[in-house]
Amino acid sequence: MRLSPWFLLLTIPLLVLGYGVSLRAAPPAPQPNHILAPLGLGEWTFQTSHTAARLRALQFLDARRGLAAGQAGTLLYTQDGGDPWQALNTQTTDDIFAIHFFDDQAGWIAGAHGLLRYTPNRGASWIVENLLYPGTFRAMSFPSTQEGWLAGDDGILFHYHQGQWQAQSLPTRHTIHALAFVDAQTGWAAGDAGILLHTQDGGQHWTIQTLGGADAFYGLAFVDAQHGWAVGTEGTILATEDGGAHWTPQTSGVTQDLRAVTMADRFIGWAVGAQGTALYTGDGGVTWLRDEPGVGFDFYAAAAPVPRRAWIAGDAGSILTWRDPRPSLINLLVFFDTNKNSTFDPPDTPIGGMVITLLDAQGITRGVATTDNQGRVTFRNLPPGDYTLWAMTIPTGYYPTTPHPVPVHVTPHQEIDAILGFASQEHPTYLPLVRK
Repeated sequence: MRLSPWFLLLTIPLLVLGYGVSLRAAPPAPQPNHILAPLGLGEWTFQTSHTAARLRALQFLDARRGLAAGQAGTLLYTQDGGDPWQALNTQTTDDIFAIHFFDDQAGWIAGAHGLLRYTPNRGASWIVENLLYPGTFRAMSFPSTQEGWLAGDDGILFHYHQGQWQAQSLPTRHTIHALAFVDAQTGWAAGDAGILLHTQDGGQHWTIQTLGGADAFYGLAFVDAQHGWAVGTEGTILATEDGGAHWTPQTSGVTQDLRAVTMADRFIGWAVGAQGTALYTGDGGVTWLRDEPGVGFDFYAAAAPVPRRAWIAGDAGSILTWRDPRPSLINLLVFFDTNKNSTFDPPDTPIGGMVITLLDAQGITRGVATTDNQGRVTFRNLPPGDYTLWAMTIPTGYYPTTPHPVPVHVTPHQEIDAILGFASQEHPTYLPLVRK
């Protein structure tokens, strides 16, 4: 049998280079992380909030920018991870129960006596929305700037679409304490009597997924359309891996009411509640560990914007932050960027066998490693500072589609995920990293 010249052109150099790349290889499936905070190893620190108000809502945009809100119109902002917090003027004394900011300027607050306001400039001015509802709004969820939902007492529900709020209906009169929308169509609501509701059409219709799993559910967290958690009275935690078609109890090990749950990803998260209760999971809730800060305050809110940092807030203006006690590390993924969009997504393929060098801010080599067959390499035990990641040899005819060298700023107790993509100057159907 005579081999095609195209076959020889594409296959022989790949075998010589030995990069171990599969043209149709799917992105590697995420694997459970090891539990990061065994009992007693958490590092909790009180932060100065400059308020004694009860804090009921907490949101972090990233590991530095965050907001907290609560009693008597209190709204706090930080741009440095909570050191310090500064008060914003909300022009109200009503209690705030829910917040959602899209960035560090524009966002919503909602709460008692039908409170609903929007600021485009971090509280310098507010637009008052009057929905003619005298009760308390307790939950808010915005999957985008143009789509949002607001819920509260007596099963009240409003939908925000293209600048307008419109009333929607829920099949319950129970108070709703939590909302979670992952996109403009898919969302969940949870509340009194252990009710869990689900919509797949943007709130036009809701189905009851479970009723009575707890006296009440107070917190919801979904990381995607399939994986979610609900927490409630007497330490109840339920989890789903199929969008709520089935909810499975998880063992919390506590009997205190749980008021909030937050997940940094599918595996790492926190649940907090009454009497200073704080629970940690590093395996998606298979195990929940008590890692409490040692104070008796009730906690009502939690945020984990990244896997190795968390914040909780509650009574008496208490805000505490947790750091993963492990040293910092950098994870790098190197891939063939088939569609040249600077993102690792299908049909992109990982690049194994690529030598990566880590340099510090002084240009001193701090590590050299080779990517595995999933295109990944990890540099561990790094002190804080600025680093760059270099691919030592870029094959002729290929160019980076993401910044190269890869700049990384490392802070204490941080895990950073970085990417490095390459594309061919030749036809996009060429196999990855084949020399001409």
